[in-house]
Amino acid sequence: PVYGRTGNPHDVSRSPGGSSGGSAAALASGMVALEYGSDIGGSIRVPAHFCGVWGHKSSFGLVPTEGHYFPRTEGARVTMGVAGPLARDADDLELALDLTIDRPIAPAKVPGLRGARILVLAEHPVAAVDSDIRSVLARAAEVCLADGAIVSHSGALPDLAAMHGDYVRLLLVALARGVAQPGQDEIALAGWFDLLDTQARYQREWARVFEDFDAILAPVAGIPAFAHDDTPMAERIATINGAATPFATQLAWAGLANYTDLPATAFPAGTTPEGLPVGLQLLAAKWRDKTAIAVARAIHRALG
Repeated sequence: PVYGRTGNPHDVSRSPGGSSGGSAAALASGMVALEYGSDIGGSIRVPAHFCGVWGHKSSFGLVPTEGHYFPRTEGARVTMGVAGPLARDADDLELALDLTIDRPIAPAKVPGLRGARILVLAEHPVAAVDSDIRSVLARAAEVCLADGAIVSHSGALPDLAAMHGDYVRLLLVALARGVAQPGQDEIALAGWFDLLDTQARYQREWARVFEDFDAILAPVAGIPAFAHDDTPMAERIATINGAATPFATQLAWAGLANYTDLPATAFPAGTTPEGLPVGLQLLAAKWRDKTAIAVARAIHRALG
């Protein structure tokens, strides 16, 4: 590493998450008041969750990404890749977003919890959730209900397992700019458009979901900050509720917003018994970034 390993301010033996882990660690430790990151696979939200700060994954196309390019390229926007702010509270987060957006956006559809239609997504067929994270999510759902929200625990969702597989395929091609990964074939131009067509189909399906709900409350990841581990991602194992599970499957929670181009606000919602931060994410319909922040703010306040 050029600058050494970044520690989590809550426990330096643990990771601050990535890829904006330095940003989240600097915020949580009081080095800076505001930060900015990028998110194509949870790179804003996971560090916010691990470090106990706020992070907003913006709607795709809302915040300009000029200057955030792959090396030796001309700066074409990366599919699914967005920029967004990290902050220590919701007001700073919203202000930073307002100062950097590329187009006008609607005010919050619901200003608080009363009457808000919230779908709680506690399970994912691909990614397991630790019991400590479940407890925090359950508590958040309880305060939503107590403050007048219309809380549902089931809804007509797309096939999440299939969607995750399609997300990973598009992600790998986007990150490699079409260069084949080990064990993969080079993608043809027709194959690229097939990937985009599949993504568009899921985006329409999620738009229909938000006809019935104002927001979706879900984990950012199924685990809290983990101990530093140099094992390659593809080989890394996480122990969740006593069972070994591939670490990379946790990407499924982040992909809910990345693949669909939706806004998602990560916010501090509690701690584990060991004192590690637990964040949750609040997803809203595309261009409803203000709704995501507003409902996340309301839940955070209700949690005390």
